[in-house]
Amino acid sequence: MDSNLRGYNSYQNETEKRDFNRTAQNVGSNIQKISQNVLSMNKMVNLMGTSQDNPELRQKLYQIKHYTNLLAKDTSSMLLQLSQVQIPQSPPEHREYKMQREKLAEDLTAALNAFQQTQRLAYQKEREEVQKNRVAHGLPPPPSKHRENQLIELTPSTQTQLQIEQEERDLQIIQEQEASIRQLENDIQEVSEIFKDLGKLVHNQGEVVDSIEANIEGTKVYVSSGATHLRDANRYSSQLRKYKCLICVVIPAIILICTIIVLTWNQSN
Repeated sequence: MDSNLRGYNSYQNETEKRDFNRTAQNVGSNIQKISQNVLSMNKMVNLMGTSQDNPELRQKLYQIKHYTNLLAKDTSSMLLQLSQVQIPQSPPEHREYKMQREKLAEDLTAALNAFQQTQRLAYQKEREEVQKNRVAHGLPPPPSKHRENQLIELTPSTQTQLQIEQEERDLQIIQEQEASIRQLENDIQEVSEIFKDLGKLVHNQGEVVDSIEANIEGTKVYVSSGATHLRDANRYSSQLRKYKCLICVVIPAIILICTIIVLTWNQSN
């Protein structure tokens, strides 16, 4: 009976060891993928705002960022599961498995630190770009009610209409950038949540945990700033619509009045 029990325990122990080693290998492989993705993201982020920047680059950056975020969540979950595995072992084996878990936790923390730094850099560039666009495409001044020769100035009125349409396109671009900024804010917060879980696993990493908490506080500031920019963009959109309505009503009215005056003057002569 004792022999059978020892045999079963030995088999169970070997099975758990294989599961542990397989999971640890997957965690290590995922950490390498995260690090490789961060390198690729850094190259793309450095191209933002240059002549090589284009929608395809932004879309590719978004895709790899989204995939890396999901990979980070899955890897953190696997590492947490790994820390809960109880494997009967001798003191040397216990130290070996403990060191392996801590090494994986430290490597993942380092990879996620690099990932979050890249996210913050992309966020900063996106935010600066939105600010520049909003300044560069401010509202045009309203049309004057005392223009002379309004019939002759029909072409400038057409140009004003085209300018409004361009403003609307610019506004749409700004709103899309604002949406991208909000997504970056969410991603940064999600990585900060992963850091909180990893902080429990890292051995003697008090400085790292303090740095993580500082990053979380910085993220709150980013979120507040992003919300302010979004409110400004919405207010800009409302002003643009009002100005467009004013143009559509005032200019035809002025043209009609001038036409009546000209016709009346011709008839009187």
